[in-house]
Amino acid sequence: MKLPSFVVTSIALLLPATLQAATVYFFADFEYGGADPAVATDAADLNTGMTNLVGSFSGTLPTSANNAFNSPSIVSFQNDTATDNHLRIDRPSGVGQFSADLTSTVSVDGLFVSFDLLSRRGSNTGAGSFNIIGLDDSGNEAFNLFVDADKNSDPGNQLAVVSGAGTVDYDPVTTFGGTGTPLSKDLNQSGGLADIASISMVLGATDYSITLDTPFNSGNQWTANSVAYNGSATTLSRIVFTVESDTGFYLDDLWVADEAIPEPSAVSLLGLSAALVALRRRRA
Repeated sequence: MKLPSFVVTSIALLLPATLQAATVYFFADFEYGGADPAVATDAADLNTGMTNLVGSFSGTLPTSANNAFNSPSIVSFQNDTATDNHLRIDRPSGVGQFSADLTSTVSVDGLFVSFDLLSRRGSNTGAGSFNIIGLDDSGNEAFNLFVDADKNSDPGNQLAVVSGAGTVDYDPVTTFGGTGTPLSKDLNQSGGLADIASISMVLGATDYSITLDTPFNSGNQWTANSVAYNGSATTLSRIVFTVESDTGFYLDDLWVADEAIPEPSAVSLLGLSAALVALRRRRA
């Protein structure tokens, strides 16, 4: 049901200027109007009942390992507060992937991508590592992020970038001339969801910048600039999350927009459901 025009106008006037101007191509906060959905192997189940969803999820998730606490699904939802739900992926027994599908294919140049992420599982060998990959309609890569799940040695539990035809760089700040101090175990989950990191990217025509802001170790931030894309994509249609055996992570507040987005917590104070209605009307 559409809101009356005077209501939409009033909401738009209250929104921060950056959000008023934004076109949102994807948003998921994993907040559901009723009970959390039951998710087995079809990632589309994540869409059911999500109050503020823009775009959709698709793909196939593998089944869980034979762990009583983890059966029958690898997917569940967990709050860090009474009102903030996170998607939790926990130790599948096989390999799969799911994707966040944008409302339309759009040029990478000028896009903003952000999300909250925390590694949930680690291993002595790096099993459970995973990638987050931006793809075009043909499957060509743009950005490719790699999370190393080796918990016992540097650079375990660390966010890395994959650039230049598959080169994994664990020190993008130094390599790409960014700012801040490269972090070891920057996605460590020793404090649980209290350690969840915010990751944001500003995409350009030929490269991008990436910022990681983590509360781990009393708070750290770094920004890497001029990171080369890993492939030839000039447009973005979906973001793929690989799911390896023993993968585990928390994900929340995934945005793709053509303007920088304020912190979701700030937006929620104004009523995000109504705000997204206003944004859809602005796009139309």
